[in-house]
Amino acid sequence: MQLRNVTGCVLVQLGILAACVWMRNVTFTNRLETQRPHVQLSCGPLYGSSSQNVTAFRGLRYGVAPLKQRRWRPAEAAPCVSGKALEDGNSCLQGGGAGESEDCLNLNVFVPSEHLNSGTLLPVVVWIYGGANVAGSVEFYGPIENIVRKHACILVAMNYRVGIFGFLALRELAAVDPRGTSGNVAITDQQLALHWVQKNIRSFGGDPLHVTLMGQSSGGTNILAHLASEHSRGLFHRAISLSGSPNITMDRHTKEAQDRNLILPKTPCVGMFGDALLECLYNTDAHILDKALPDSYQLFDTLYDYPTNRQGISSRVSTLLHVDGVTVTFPIEEALQRGINDVPLLLQSMQAEMDCAPAKKLENLTQQGFKEFLHQQFEAVYGEDAVEKIYDMYKHYQPPELSVYAVDSDSGSACGLRRLAQAAGQGFKSPVYWSTVTASPSHALKGQRFAYHNWDFTAASDTFARYDKEYQPSQEDLKLGSRFLNDWFDLILHGQMFDGWRKVQDSERGEVVGSVVGEERTQWYKDHKAGLCDYWKAIGVDQRWWWIN
Repeated sequence: MQLRNVTGCVLVQLGILAACVWMRNVTFTNRLETQRPHVQLSCGPLYGSSSQNVTAFRGLRYGVAPLKQRRWRPAEAAPCVSGKALEDGNSCLQGGGAGESEDCLNLNVFVPSEHLNSGTLLPVVVWIYGGANVAGSVEFYGPIENIVRKHACILVAMNYRVGIFGFLALRELAAVDPRGTSGNVAITDQQLALHWVQKNIRSFGGDPLHVTLMGQSSGGTNILAHLASEHSRGLFHRAISLSGSPNITMDRHTKEAQDRNLILPKTPCVGMFGDALLECLYNTDAHILDKALPDSYQLFDTLYDYPTNRQGISSRVSTLLHVDGVTVTFPIEEALQRGINDVPLLLQSMQAEMDCAPAKKLENLTQQGFKEFLHQQFEAVYGEDAVEKIYDMYKHYQPPELSVYAVDSDSGSACGLRRLAQAAGQGFKSPVYWSTVTASPSHALKGQRFAYHNWDFTAASDTFARYDKEYQPSQEDLKLGSRFLNDWFDLILHGQMFDGWRKVQDSERGEVVGSVVGEERTQWYKDHKAGLCDYWKAIGVDQRWWWIN
């Protein structure tokens, strides 16, 4: 009996000790949580993490998962969620890699740590990633929060649907979509994230009345879509489109027919129509559908887009983003002329865009080799005189390898952006700027030697290691990156740009003012690329060859 009492007493004491340890651990954990950097949302505190003077809040859900019948429809806003926000959320499906899911509508917010809960409001930059609208994620470009370390702002980056889940358009989907159309749900995802910014960004110290859209490649293309969308009006107040594709022209009927003919035969839903097709699309495994997107929707290969026929780029590349009349209200050129989203705007492209995928056969190209390249590409369609004229227009680029990339960049990108800049200059009261970057890396970065696709943002955000871990940026590279970012922040902060820049509205007599961002300085020209673009158009290389996606 006495032994039993002693044993019971010991057990009670051990229980009390365990309870004390548990309570102490809970108290310690709670103290750690309250010491974490945090902001106060309507539903409670949100805890982030700090590193090198930036506080990050990651994986914040802004939209309900677009599953089953929600596939291909605009997502619904997610309820407010508090607690820990320490890890990136899922990326959207784009090949079935690790961390990909249909449940992917989340975003990250980056705040200068010294400004957290300071009571002052900072400008907001909303980043839209590239990836040809078939790939990309919030971490796709590396530590983009470096921007926040260089300029005080609140940076927001969202994941949004890409590929088949972001852009499939069919009349059956339109019949059940609240918009009365289909496709372009990637743009509606971005619009939903922008609504989230308007509702929540004050809690992070951001000014909802001072929001800048910034994007590169298809991110820049999507910004053009927002400029063409009446439903984006009021959600942003500046726009910076870097190497965006100016060809947002395909109509809804053509897009629906294209997707039915090219995508559905690669799915288990081939040959189906009406409700049967919808049931199949809603219930087929997402990874099977993800892999059904034909290569033509994601073609971005070296030298693929030279204007070597009369049909245009659609003979090789299939359109994702299109003019549905609702989400994208008008073709982009018309939308800019109408000024439906009249905000300070920068359209920028690179002089050697496709050097992002350097072509081996262009290495050590001679001047004679450049001329032979032009004969091979253009003579059969445009004639020998055209080849000689193109050669004369581009032979000054050195080395000759750069000439080849310049031909492509102008005919597919810069001349289209020139037209868009002219349209915006006519339709906007806000300043419009247009530029070409000729400044190159100081030495080859993963084989890229010239002003390649994404060089401007890489230098500005100091994300060199994302693309080449061995690359050591020179002082010239860092100085150039600062120039890029300082110029962009002039637009972000002041709504205008200064040294070496003039707005398109200063153009006279049909000219289009544009700037060249060179190695040492930026210089404006009263009719930038006029002769080049006029000649391309004269021989039939018009908007049919402007880049898409």
